[in-house]
Amino acid sequence: MAENLAQLFRESAEKYRDLPAFFSKDSKKNYYPMTYSQLYEQGIQLAEALIELGVQQKQRVGLFADNRIEWIIADYGVILTGAADVPRGTDITDSEIVYILNHSEVEVVFIENDKMLEKFNRNKSQLTNVKTLIMMDSTSTSPGVLKMQDLIEKGKKLRTGGSRKAEERVSAIDSEDLFTLIYTSGTTGLPKGVMLKHSNMMHQIKYVSPMLDINSEARLLSILPIWHVFERVVEYVCIGLGAATYYTNVRDLRQDLATVKPTFMGSAPRLWENIYNGIYTRINDPAQTPAFRRGLFRLAYFFSRKKNQALRFLKGIEVDYTGRNPIWSFFYGILMFIQFLLTGPFTLTVFAGGLGAYFAGTELYYLTSFFYVIAGLALLLNSFTLDKIVLAKIRAATGGQLKASISGGGGLPRHVDEFFGNIGINVLEGYGMTETSPVISVRTFEKLIIGSVGVIAPKTKLQIRSDNNAVLTEMDENGKLLREN
Repeated sequence: MAENLAQLFRESAEKYRDLPAFFSKDSKKNYYPMTYSQLYEQGIQLAEALIELGVQQKQRVGLFADNRIEWIIADYGVILTGAADVPRGTDITDSEIVYILNHSEVEVVFIENDKMLEKFNRNKSQLTNVKTLIMMDSTSTSPGVLKMQDLIEKGKKLRTGGSRKAEERVSAIDSEDLFTLIYTSGTTGLPKGVMLKHSNMMHQIKYVSPMLDINSEARLLSILPIWHVFERVVEYVCIGLGAATYYTNVRDLRQDLATVKPTFMGSAPRLWENIYNGIYTRINDPAQTPAFRRGLFRLAYFFSRKKNQALRFLKGIEVDYTGRNPIWSFFYGILMFIQFLLTGPFTLTVFAGGLGAYFAGTELYYLTSFFYVIAGLALLLNSFTLDKIVLAKIRAATGGQLKASISGGGGLPRHVDEFFGNIGINVLEGYGMTETSPVISVRTFEKLIIGSVGVIAPKTKLQIRSDNNAVLTEMDENGKLLREN
């Protein structure tokens, strides 16, 4: 297995040569692919040109852009020179530009477009180290900057002439070398620089990948900022497994979900909160949803919630805050499933509830037990029918093939978590931080426990310690979380 990202890029190009690696959009917003071999070729050509430009091994190179195909090509190029990138999005403030670039001593910076160039020009006098700006946008006519596409062409000519300096750099990369320096938006003070090594990311790729069940047929829709380490690890996992990544944005998300029909998507809690609020706003608006359809949705969701809650208890994957032991929780799950089957009195009162009430106190009362069973079985059948004609339409809004969304960056509200779990959209919530590169734990399909952040990643050790460094093992004890891998 590859020991660093540069080796991973090369191996993926060899293994998945003609498979699409990334999809970007043209001026008409139509997707076009770039294969793994094309991506690697452009990346190593760019690396060759960067070396010719003077970029040194272990040097830091700025990468200030949002999600686009040029971002990942530039990332390849920087890493294949043996350097480390310093990434940030285009929403960066002037003060952050000055602090980050001066603190990291960056000399070469990739910028996305003319808008970013304006920010740099405003602060030019304060940028003590920056010597070269490289423009990603090929349509820009701004003077004083290099064009990224021109550098790729230059690198192609150098390699045609026999230059293989990039390969020499790759062979010199140590797994303990930095591959990125990410400045997080700290809660206090100035941004904090987090140094991540190749070994950090390779650990994530090796041990987190099997937890997600992604393969070369997967389609990832990328909407989170690519410079965030969570999105980067998801995309690197896809690169290692030969999956295809499609870039999107908030404006185009709805259309791209329908077009791409993704099987996976990195996400943040806010996305699911917005979708949840949008669904209920529409359902509760009489102008958009007539009373009959509104009632049908509530009925479908009621049955789905009852069924799924019971099944979660039976599978032992329901967080139970009542203190019941596992044996009682199992039987409680059976009782809940029976309750689901016998929810006939709420909707089929003619068969069950009505007859039961009418014959209460008579020997015919026992005959109603039969109707309870009939009603329950009918209701079970109806729940699947309602799922197909009601809840499936909500799932279809995600493209209809979404196997799971991997959510990080904050806690998912429980009512939102339960809602999507009950309608059949799997959210694999995880926990981590930039400093841990980032995944500490994540839900898996086998342990998709609502209200949790999943199981600890393999080869990872966690401890909760008190202020005096004592290991805490009891419930409801608070302390510092320590991670080792």
